[in-house]
Amino acid sequence: MQNVIVMNKNQIKEFFAPAQVNLPEIHHLYVAVDHENKTARFSVQFDYPGYHIPNVIYSASESYGYREFAIDTEIEMHNLVYPEEMEAEKEDSYEFVLEFMKKHDLLYEKIQRWESGESYIGDDLSDYYVIVSKNRDSGILEESNWDYVIKTFDEKDILIAHFNHWAVGWVEQILIKEDNYLALEKADEMLDIDVPYLDEEDYYQRISERAGEIEEDMKKDLRNKFIGNGLTYSEKSEYAKRMWGLDLKGNYKETIHELSERMAGEE
Repeated sequence: MQNVIVMNKNQIKEFFAPAQVNLPEIHHLYVAVDHENKTARFSVQFDYPGYHIPNVIYSASESYGYREFAIDTEIEMHNLVYPEEMEAEKEDSYEFVLEFMKKHDLLYEKIQRWESGESYIGDDLSDYYVIVSKNRDSGILEESNWDYVIKTFDEKDILIAHFNHWAVGWVEQILIKEDNYLALEKADEMLDIDVPYLDEEDYYQRISERAGEIEEDMKKDLRNKFIGNGLTYSEKSEYAKRMWGLDLKGNYKETIHELSERMAGEE
């Protein structure tokens, strides 16, 4: 289910047109579409000063070429008069709500429509959305997320596009076509997380492996530089600091390990 809260008054007015709504009394419009069942739900939350904020859920009918909004009134008395509250869901409102959300770019929060660059020469993919990207210089995070998306989605639902790029050599993107609503909904929900990685276990496994490689490279380089070269401690310290950002004071072996992990995470 894809849903959004609309607070833009002009959009709310357009949504209910030609029916008349009292815009100053409306706090927000809630719209949702269920692509799997092809149904839609939409409701208005009123904001009467001094009153409880209720929900009024409308049903729409387009069978006669125009929209009629039906409100089933049921008033509750609890010292205050609450506005109406009802619930409805109509299959024939799906296309209307879907088109409204598409028009105002309300369907997805995390994924963005594909756009060509200024110097781009190639196929027009503007009817696709970008899920993840990587390039020649991508690090562990981008590679891990890329592989996760490849594993998560059916091959028929995605398009892998390759582009040459003047700065990073090449760019690859995983795309999903605009009419594949279920796959796009899945992608948008997948990216709606508070962490940058999509697969925590895979990401940290890659970090650990890369950190081990960096640590071995660092130790090998320091051995080659220090052993048998007659350097003073000051010269060794200066070299370690300049080449690796390593401070030889204290427990430098532990410091090498921590530094390697940090460097791996920054790649």
